[in-house]
Amino acid sequence: MSNRFSSPAVGLCAKRIDVKNMLQRFVDTYLKDVLMSLPTQRASEIGQLLPHQWMPA
Repeated sequence: MSNRFSSPAVGLCAKRIDVKNMLQRFVDTYLKDVLMSLPTQRASEIGQLLPHQWMPA
């Protein structure tokens, strides 16, 4: 009798959950930082807040 929890599908689901949690933390951190930075960000440097150029404060 095989263990149903040892299937590759279960491992894949766990990895997807880990990736989802990691991405959610990134989105939460990104939005918080960008919203806090907007009032003091120069208009000419607003591109620095785009997701692909953003660096956490």
